[in-house]
Amino acid sequence: MSQRRYILMTAARNESDNIGRTIESVVQQTILPTRWAIVSDASTDGTDDIVREYAKKYPWIELISLPGSNKRSFGAKVRALENAFNAVRNTPSDFIGILDADITFDPDYYERVIGIFEADARLGVCGGQYYNKVGNGFRKAISHPTHVPGAVQLFRRSCYEEIGGYQPIRTAGEDTVAEVRVRMNGWTTRSLPELVVWHHRRAGTGGGMGFLKAQYKLGIMDYNLGYHPVFMMVKSVSRLRESPYILSSLFRTCGFLRALLTLMRRDVSSEFVVFLRHEQWERLKALIHPHAPAMKRQNGDA
Repeated sequence: MSQRRYILMTAARNESDNIGRTIESVVQQTILPTRWAIVSDASTDGTDDIVREYAKKYPWIELISLPGSNKRSFGAKVRALENAFNAVRNTPSDFIGILDADITFDPDYYERVIGIFEADARLGVCGGQYYNKVGNGFRKAISHPTHVPGAVQLFRRSCYEEIGGYQPIRTAGEDTVAEVRVRMNGWTTRSLPELVVWHHRRAGTGGGMGFLKAQYKLGIMDYNLGYHPVFMMVKSVSRLRESPYILSSLFRTCGFLRALLTLMRRDVSSEFVVFLRHEQWERLKALIHPHAPAMKRQNGDA
C-alpha cells in the first residue's frame, strides 16, 4: 500500500496580503497534509490572526509565533523552518514540504507530486513549475528541469533528514544548497512543468526590496554558492530576455563580480563547489552538443 502522508512547514513574515489564499490552496487539496506548522516570524500586520482563524477550523494547522526583530532576513527564514520542524518532527510522514506564504496551486497539486515520487524511488525533491507575479499578470520563471524552487520543495522525508534540512546562508540560496546536497547524496531532483505554481510576488522582492536590487543580491548569492564564472556569463546572457531587459542581467552580473573581486568568503564547502561546477560544465557541454547523451548530473538554478 502506498504511503501519502506529508507535513508542511511555512515561514511567514508580514504575509497578510497572501497567506489566506495559500491556506485556501492547501485546505482544498485532494490529499490533505497530516500537519502544517506555520511560523509567523515577528509579524505585525495581522498574519497571526489570519492563521489563527484557520487553525480553529483545521486542527492540523499549527501557528507558531516568534518574537524578535521585524527585519526580514534569510537566516531568519531558516531558523523559522527549524522551529517548524521541531514542532512536527514526531508526526509520522513520508514527505516534508517547504511552502512559502505567497503561493497558490490547483487542488490536486500534492496528490500529483506524490504520485511522481511513488514512480521513482530515487527522487529526493520534487515540485511544480514556477510562475512569478509581474505587474498584473504572471510570467514563467527561467529555470532548469532539475531545479525546484524553495517555495514549493517537497522532500522525501528520508532524504530531508539525510541532508539535515536547510542550512543558513548569508546571501540566501539555502534552497539551492539543499537541492545540490540532495544530488551529492545520490538522489535526484525534478521540476514538473505540467503542474503550475503561482507565486504572488516577484521573486526576490520580499520586504519591499526593489527588483534590480534583488538581482544584484542574487549575483552575490551565485558567487557565494560557487558558480563558475564561465557558467555565470552564459547564465547572464540567457537572462537578457527577462524584463527589465539588459538591466536585470547587468545588475546580477555586477553583484557576482563584486563578490568575485573582493574574494568574499563562501558559506559552502570546497566539495560542494567542485560538485556544483561539474554539473555546470556538463550543462554547458550539453548546450554545445545538444544531441549528446543526457548528462548524469545537472545543476538546478540557471
